[in-house]
Amino acid sequence: MQSRLYSPGYASPARWVLFEPATRRAFAALGKDVVPDVISILSMASSGIKRNEVLEAHPHVTSGRLGSLIRARVLLESPPSSSDRAMAFTESFHQANVDYPFFDYGSPEVTESESKLLDHYASLWPPPPAVLERHGTRYPLPPGRDDSSLVLRDDAGMTLDALAWVLKLLLAPTGEIRTRHVTCVRRTTPSGGARHPTEVAVVLPLPLGNVPSGTYTYDVASHSLVAEPSAAHDAYLARLGEHGVGLVIRSRVDRAMWRYRDLRALRPVLIDSGHVTELATYLLGRLSMDTQVLSAPITPVRASWLREPEVIMVRARRLPPGSRRETARAAPVRVDDGPGRFMANPAMVLRFAPALSAHVLWPVSARITLSPEDFLILNHCLPSARGDRDQSVSGIAAAVAGTTRASVERLADCGALLPADKAASLYDDLRLWIRHEWYLAFLAYSEALERGSADPAVSRVPADAGYLTDAGALSRRRTSRSFGPEPVAFSSVKELLGQAVPAGSLKDLEVSVAVWNVDGLPPGLYRWRDSNLSRAGDVPERQSVADCSAGQSATSSGALTLWLSARTTPERPARYLMDLVDLGRLGQRVCMAATERRIAVFLSPAVYDQPTCSMLGIEQPERRLTYVFGLGSPASPQSTPMSSSVTE
Repeated sequence: MQSRLYSPGYASPARWVLFEPATRRAFAALGKDVVPDVISILSMASSGIKRNEVLEAHPHVTSGRLGSLIRARVLLESPPSSSDRAMAFTESFHQANVDYPFFDYGSPEVTESESKLLDHYASLWPPPPAVLERHGTRYPLPPGRDDSSLVLRDDAGMTLDALAWVLKLLLAPTGEIRTRHVTCVRRTTPSGGARHPTEVAVVLPLPLGNVPSGTYTYDVASHSLVAEPSAAHDAYLARLGEHGVGLVIRSRVDRAMWRYRDLRALRPVLIDSGHVTELATYLLGRLSMDTQVLSAPITPVRASWLREPEVIMVRARRLPPGSRRETARAAPVRVDDGPGRFMANPAMVLRFAPALSAHVLWPVSARITLSPEDFLILNHCLPSARGDRDQSVSGIAAAVAGTTRASVERLADCGALLPADKAASLYDDLRLWIRHEWYLAFLAYSEALERGSADPAVSRVPADAGYLTDAGALSRRRTSRSFGPEPVAFSSVKELLGQAVPAGSLKDLEVSVAVWNVDGLPPGLYRWRDSNLSRAGDVPERQSVADCSAGQSATSSGALTLWLSARTTPERPARYLMDLVDLGRLGQRVCMAATERRIAVFLSPAVYDQPTCSMLGIEQPERRLTYVFGLGSPASPQSTPMSSSVTE
């Protein structure tokens, strides 16, 4: 992948970086305007080759240098079992996330270390605001009901007053958390570090009250709807189909990026989207509206699209037949391959299976085998810091011997090359992701969005509008980092599990419970299946649970610990994204059900996968997405909470 995108501060002649997901190590492929030796060697080795053949083809490469590639596991002496299936980039991304080395929240120096780190981030650029003021044509919403009534309505249907009620409960602040760098907000949903990146746009195929049909972003600050571009509305309308209203769940990624700058940070952003999605489906259900959660379409027509990209769409209530005109399905985003200049697509990686190939992730999914000349064309079309590189067809031909218009068009047809104006816009939008070292997350995210736009993934969590009846629970929701010594009643635990994760909640979901202090249930490790708890073994040590959760003692200092571990399919990128959203949906249910029962809850996706699955007796940890919850009696007001955590 492009070295300046992977590591923007890295200065060397290398234009490409090799990334090995199993070890999360990166290696520079040295050489500016040539095919680097390592690229040539890997291309030969991808289809199987002997050591002496590599050395004969590269006379200036010594056996010692070849051995260094083997020791670094860039080359394998015994190749893995072959597969005809082309790997998705998301598979590599997920592999790199397994057992990710988190910040150690159990370290005695954690408070000072994190404080210094955030001071450093603040010296580079200020944190983004917790609530964004939107600009554009706006429509004020009714104030909504102050009592936040959750009584099921008999007059099924969406009104402007009902929409205002839903949006206010979803996103309006319920409190503040003041820090040295930014004032964060509390909402009815939990969020990592109180960043709350999730935002919502509303799709109206028909006028609603005084609001014309269109797509609108909810402006939290003014409690109003702000109009979106018509092209975005057309794309959303095509995905909405015959449903009466849509909510597009987006992520204001810079809020999370400012604090969390590691490979695993995309996961809590998607889980956060799941929290909001679940509450949205619940509230719409209280209005007697059926909902469906599925992949959202891509709308790069919006300004700064990558600052707030789509995650999923919630469709609600079908319209009566014939109540609106049919709308043609939005055409997929494609590349114009006309005359002009070209640049290498930043949403592309090079792979070595079974030969050197370009794997285009967005705007279309494509693969193309590369010759050495093709590689040099892509090399020449990387962004130039000086801007003096001629990237027209004639300029490419002058720089790369043997280039023809047909060879350039071949790379443009599959999206490996983009017209320079389109590429420059994408590079500009990517700056936010790159400067926060989220480039790999962008690649996985863009692949999932493209696959989901063409073939939508559908949430596997059944909608349920009946598991919460106490309206006050939404405003009372807090994340707890300390717990009281009193036991939790077994009946409350069973009711909580029955409401949050009923039978059939998610395919291949393992629900595990470590019990230390539950009245009516002996200590032990239990499995929740078919609406029953069955003993699975002895209770783990509290410290072992904390160690498996990046040292977060709040996961193990309560009456019990709950793990939701979903089996995922990273070879299906859109499904992988939706699996994380679904995990967030179930996590929101746990929070709501626990709060209603006056049970304190702490939650975190910071889990070491293999040690956790080994401790719980769960197979295939490399294919698991796990969410951990500490549950217990609320702490007394005098209790001192932990000073640092990945969730707020």
